[in-house]
Amino acid sequence: MKTYLHFLAKIICIFLLMLITINSIGQNKSNIDTFRVMLKKYDELKKEPANKVNFSLDSMKVEILNAMSYEYANINTDSALLYANKALKFSEKIHSKKGMADAYYYTAVVFTELGKYDKALKYHKKSLKVHLRINDMKGCSMSYTSMGIIYDLQGSYSKAIKYYTMALKFSLLLKDDKGIAADYGNIGVVYMNEKKYDSALSNFFTSLKIEEEINNVSGIAQTLNNVGMIYHKQGKYPEALESLNLSLQKKEEIGDKRGISYSYNNIGDVYCAQGNCQKALDNCLLSIKMKEDLGDKYGIAYSYNSIGLIYKSFNKYQEAMEYAQKGLALAHAIGAKDLEQELLKHIEELKTLMKK
Repeated sequence: MKTYLHFLAKIICIFLLMLITINSIGQNKSNIDTFRVMLKKYDELKKEPANKVNFSLDSMKVEILNAMSYEYANINTDSALLYANKALKFSEKIHSKKGMADAYYYTAVVFTELGKYDKALKYHKKSLKVHLRINDMKGCSMSYTSMGIIYDLQGSYSKAIKYYTMALKFSLLLKDDKGIAADYGNIGVVYMNEKKYDSALSNFFTSLKIEEEINNVSGIAQTLNNVGMIYHKQGKYPEALESLNLSLQKKEEIGDKRGISYSYNNIGDVYCAQGNCQKALDNCLLSIKMKEDLGDKYGIAYSYNSIGLIYKSFNKYQEAMEYAQKGLALAHAIGAKDLEQELLKHIEELKTLMKK
């Protein structure tokens, strides 16, 4: 009995440590390997007399399965869906509502990664329904935020604002500073997409102040990036490059590859606007290579559009059209309506130029 209790205490401590770790780094192969070991130990414990394995240990297995789905989301989507489904089935078996809600959530995360937004929304709504039923405020906030992101990507801005605002209400109730900052940032992004730049900057600066107070480097990097994009749209190119390069430095500090890929793209867009076409192209090509490695379909389509605009500024309309059409096909395939509309406008402009 003493040996068993010692092992049980040890596995619980390891699990808690891993939960802290995945929140900070994620997508880490060593995490997956550790979770596999823990699942194996769970199976060994199940062979013990029934009175030694309780509901807490079963709940831990659900958490591990969901955590594995999270870790696999940006590495292998098939495996991510597999583990989310295993978590769901086991949660149903042990009647764990929290486990079911999380499994639905991680399933939605994978479909978002795949660009299957309608399926993602379906599972996020399932997750939210259970989170509301069990009064899991953090889970509700996460579900509202995730649905807001999808509606924003689809160009449904009023819905995006609605869901982000609901997420903010839960974050305020939880006194979750990191969540509050992120919610203000997300609302700012929607206003930016709607070209309401003053409202966007107001939300971004509110977010940035909180991020700096809690020293959230990732959040600081993202908000600086967003501020830089606003300055770009306002034609304030030196201020834009300053903010975007500060953002890039922060992302490099924490090894945020996806974020770095977008920083290169955004910096390239500013150089293009300044007429420095070669620097623009160099940055965008770096961006698209990283996005291809990451399997980021929305990002790839976005970069195709940027490269098309650069070739357009070179008066190389045929090359510009090729990239614009590639971007349009991908944006359409993943249901990114905002980007699809932008690319259609770009293509029409190119057709007019090519007739001259």
